[in-house]
Amino acid sequence: MWNLLRRIEVSSKSAPVVLLIVRTMKGRGLVIVLYCVLALVGPWGTDRVRAEKMLSEMSPINDATDIPSQLERAFNPPSPTETADVLPENPLEDSAQAPFLKDAKLNLHLRNYYLTRDDLASRDIDSWAQGGWLRLVSGRVWDTFFVGATLYGSYKLAGNENGGAAGLLQPGQENITVLGELYAKLNYAGYWLKLGRQEYDMPFLNRNDGRMIPNTFEGYSFSYLGEDNSRFQYGAGYVQRMKRRNSDSFVYMSEAAGVADVNRGTFAGGARYKASDALSFEAFDVYTPDIINIFYAETVARLKTEKGVGLRLAGQFINQEGVGDDLLKWKSGSTHALGIKADVSYRKAVLTLAVTGNSTSEALISPYGSYAGYNSVIINNYNRPGEYGVRAGLSYDFEQVGLKGLSTFGNYVWGNGAVAGDTGEDAPDRDELNLTVDYRFTDSWFKGLSIRLRGALVNEEGGNSAEDYRVIVNYEF
Repeated sequence: MWNLLRRIEVSSKSAPVVLLIVRTMKGRGLVIVLYCVLALVGPWGTDRVRAEKMLSEMSPINDATDIPSQLERAFNPPSPTETADVLPENPLEDSAQAPFLKDAKLNLHLRNYYLTRDDLASRDIDSWAQGGWLRLVSGRVWDTFFVGATLYGSYKLAGNENGGAAGLLQPGQENITVLGELYAKLNYAGYWLKLGRQEYDMPFLNRNDGRMIPNTFEGYSFSYLGEDNSRFQYGAGYVQRMKRRNSDSFVYMSEAAGVADVNRGTFAGGARYKASDALSFEAFDVYTPDIINIFYAETVARLKTEKGVGLRLAGQFINQEGVGDDLLKWKSGSTHALGIKADVSYRKAVLTLAVTGNSTSEALISPYGSYAGYNSVIINNYNRPGEYGVRAGLSYDFEQVGLKGLSTFGNYVWGNGAVAGDTGEDAPDRDELNLTVDYRFTDSWFKGLSIRLRGALVNEEGGNSAEDYRVIVNYEF
């Protein structure tokens, strides 16, 4: 049975959570009908490089040349949304000797999340949680040094015995309260040094913010981000431990990768070179001794004509291999993947096409964050051995027709050619259709509130199927 998402959560200052019950209907028909209706409304654009990430801080991007690459986004994060400050403005305005307190910022981000899924293993997964984070960032001393801390929480509202698989809470649907960030940061002349618990947003080493709270890490990083529009950027660091998004404890990176009997941290580093406004190259490497090395490279070309047509072409290469004592015991020792993606825009309409292909040796993995392949979507990553994925993506910002704050995007991915890693026999083909609708309040008392509705349908060769529906409400003070 294809069931429509049954609950919608709405959060506000006076009423953090309101649950509405919507009548049940066939979900597959609903998604297809919505997708067709939206296609008839107006031009489409692509505003997310990766559909699984929350990206709640991003506004829709309707020009192909403005879509960031993965390292471009990491080295040049978007400005935070304009929200109220929980602290009074300049609480110590007359105290020039106390910049830590004078310019400190305290922000509260609430998140309400409901997820229901019938997966390919015929499990009925149902989970509903309320939580978010409280973030404190000090003022800057000499405009160079500051500290920050973030307290994260996720608390059960409802769910069934399989709800732990939703990833909103700890396994067993246990609540989460954790000091996920506690760092000191120094920047001078484009150079940045950051120490302590912190977020990363790199390929294969990232916050993976697709549930209640993100991954965070304990580590040290040094980077050169330069000034605005810098031609060359680079960074390197060491990460000892990480907290998964559904956990309240930090574990060694080796344990996060699946090896619990040793204590290994991870070295990471990468660089981005912009040859011109039209062409850039980037590479990033994640190395965990005796466990795994993950190498990622991407090339992006952009062109905009006098007629207003925007074109963005990108290619990626991923290589993963066991290193040292190879404690993961990979049969073949290594695996790799290739991908190409094209985005074409005209008058804020964008069409996206992507193709990925994997070697037949091993499944590609991503133990430290979200998978970086172009065809990673809501449910599937299309990272099985030998698998080829083809994606068509569309999105639309309804501001074009006078509905400011409303946008939508969807993907259809065909996956075929996968083999079972242990036997080499053919694995069933899979296709996924998904649709996301966002509404962001941009004015009045509700500014900072956003509502996201998501649905994904998977068909597997042989008759198996899966459905996934979500409602996510973010409210940032």
